[in-house]
Amino acid sequence: MSRGGSVRIAGVREIAARYRTWFVDAYGVLHDGSAAFPGVVEALIQARRSGVTVVIVTNSGQRIDAVAARLAGAGIAPDCYNHIMSSGELTWRHIEQRDALSRLFVLYPGGGPLWLKHLRNPMVDDLAAADLVLAADMPHRTEEAARAGDLLSLLGTAARLRLPLLVPDSDVTYPHNGIIRLGPGWIARRYAELGGETIEFGKPYAPIFAAACHLCKVRPEEAIMVGDNLATDIAGANRMGLASLLVLEHGVHGGLPDSALAEAARSHGAAPTYIAPAFVW
Repeated sequence: MSRGGSVRIAGVREIAARYRTWFVDAYGVLHDGSAAFPGVVEALIQARRSGVTVVIVTNSGQRIDAVAARLAGAGIAPDCYNHIMSSGELTWRHIEQRDALSRLFVLYPGGGPLWLKHLRNPMVDDLAAADLVLAADMPHRTEEAARAGDLLSLLGTAARLRLPLLVPDSDVTYPHNGIIRLGPGWIARRYAELGGETIEFGKPYAPIFAAACHLCKVRPEEAIMVGDNLATDIAGANRMGLASLLVLEHGVHGGLPDSALAEAARSHGAAPTYIAPAFVW
């Protein structure tokens, strides 16, 4: 059934014959940070058996090996997918490939990605001594908490110093154990409002989709993006010319009535090709 231009489907088996390459988000689609959602493992296995190439395309700030470990911990084994591409992987490559060792001022290093510990770059505590600011984490779970601390003041100083802000995870919000939390993407949006330069590789931006296409040697029009977030998964797919499937039950937009979902889609400039209750076969 079509509603608002999107086709409603009951399960991903309905698209398996049409799209042979699936880019699948992790948080909110496959798991909640700790355990796979019901039906997910079966859906992935059935898709691969039917000849679909599955690429996990995630805004996780971690590198590929750490994403694989998190998936395994959630009960999603390596035989459930073909490849992984993460924005954290692309961010790490960007830092490693810079001509000079940039001096990094790291926001919230305590909870940042594992690869931070292995960087050769000098870390500085003074913004005036930095070449680059890295938003490693977002410890504040709500916008109110984020605004109450010194984060916005730090961002204002960095913007006045014209420091680029590198953001490994572009998600403004994400689902974790059934709760919608604030993500590092919120920091990026605030920095852009201050006129600061942001460097981002994750969804909705092109680099992560281009890297996923390169892994599979496919053109964007041959693949479909499966995600739970209109602002990142669906808007990014639209920009790249990918088909898209929005899954609702466990994700950012879960529980929204049709009218509110349509309004959210308009506000984000995002039009999913398909909508499904969950990622099930």
